Amino acid sequence: MEKKFVIVTGDKYPDENAGAIRIQSFAKIITELGFSPCVIGMGRSTSFQWSEYDGISYCSLRYDRKNRVSRIFGRALFGHNLKKVLNRSKLSDISGILYVSGGIFALRYVKRLSRRYAIPLYFDSVEWYSPSEFKMRKMSPAYVANNRLNTHSVDRKFRVFAISAFLEEHFRSRGIPTIRIPVIMDVQKMPFREANDESTESEKIRMIYAGSPGRKDRLCEMVEAIGLLSPEERRRIEFHIVGLTSEGYAKIYGEVPPSELAESIVFEGRKPRHEVIRQVADSDFAFLLRPPEERYAKAGFPTKAVESLSVGTPMLCNFSSDLSAYLKGGENSVIIGNCTTDACYRALKQILGMSREQMNRMRAEARRTAEENFDWRKYTSAVEKFMLKM
Repeated sequence: MEKKFVIVTGDKYPDENAGAIRIQSFAKIITELGFSPCVIGMGRSTSFQWSEYDGISYCSLRYDRKNRVSRIFGRALFGHNLKKVLNRSKLSDISGILYVSGGIFALRYVKRLSRRYAIPLYFDSVEWYSPSEFKMRKMSPAYVANNRLNTHSVDRKFRVFAISAFLEEHFRSRGIPTIRIPVIMDVQKMPFREANDESTESEKIRMIYAGSPGRKDRLCEMVEAIGLLSPEERRRIEFHIVGLTSEGYAKIYGEVPPSELAESIVFEGRKPRHEVIRQVADSDFAFLLRPPEERYAKAGFPTKAVESLSVGTPMLCNFSSDLSAYLKGGENSVIIGNCTTDACYRALKQILGMSREQMNRMRAEARRTAEENFDWRKYTSAVEKFMLKM
C-alpha cells in the first residue's frame, strides 16, 4: 500500500523561493524514508489537478485568473479547497501530514483529519515575527496570526521541525516533541565556482546583497561605511544590491547614497533566482546585517547565507540566529561585530587587507561548510529517528 505523506503550504511551491526550496528538501527526505510525498500549495496554477516537479507530486490551489480578486479568494478559500482536493483520495491512506502554512481553516482541517484517522501531524516552524516588522506593530493581522500559531495553535498534537535553536527551545518548553533542522537544500546541485577560476582573480573586491530587505535587513550601515573609505579604497570595492532599486532604497532608508559612491554601489533591482545565484557565486562576499536581538532574527535562519556558502561565497555578516554555530571569521566568513557603520567599516578594512589567496581559501571552506551542514541528505537519518518516536 502506498504510504502517502501530505505537505500543506500556503507558499508558492514549486517557485524556487526560500520556502519552496525547504519544502522540496523535506519532500526528498520523506521519499528516502519510503513515503510518497504530495505537496498542496499556492504556486503557479495547476487548475486543482496533480502535477509533478523534480519527482514530487504537487497540486496548486491558486485560481487560474491572475487578478487581485482571484488571489484574495484563493487565500481565503485555501482551507476549503484543501478539503476538496484531499477528499478525492482515500483519507485513511495518509500516513502523515506536514503543515507549513495556509491559514487557520487549513490548520483546523488537518487537525480534524489527524483525530479521525490517527494521522501523525508535523509542523515546520521557520519564523516568529517581531512587532518592528510591521507598521501596525502588534496590531498587524499577520503578526497576530503568526504569534497565535507559535503560542497556541501548534500544540502537543504536533511534532515540530524547528529551523533554529530559538524555536526548538520554545516548542520544547511547551512539551512539544521538537527537532532542529536548519535551512536545508540540495547543496550538491548548487553551482559551486572553484576558487582558482579566472573570474576570482579580479583586483576589484565584489560584495553582494541579494534579497528584499524590508524591515529585516540593514543596508545603510554598509553604504555609510563604504563612504568612509578613501577614494583609492572605494575604487577597489563593488557592492551590488540585487533585489532593490535606488528608489526602493530611498523609500526604506530615506535617502539615496551620495553620487561619489555611484561607482562602488550598484543597484540592480529584482532578477530571476538563477541569475541571483550566479551573481552570488561570482562575488567574493555576500553581505547580511540583522539586529540579533530582534525575535525574527533569533527565530528565523537566513536562507541567503546558506545559498551563499553553497556556491562557495564567504559571508560578510554579523551573528544572528544560529550563524555563530557555522561561521568562523577568517575561515568561511568575515564577521561584523555589531549593527553599526563603524563595525561595517572595520570589516571592510579587514577585507581590503586580504590577499586573493586568502579569499580563495575562504571560498573552498564556505562550500565545505555548506556540504557538511546544510545538504538535505545529512538530515535523513535524524528525521527518520524523530518520526519513529511516535
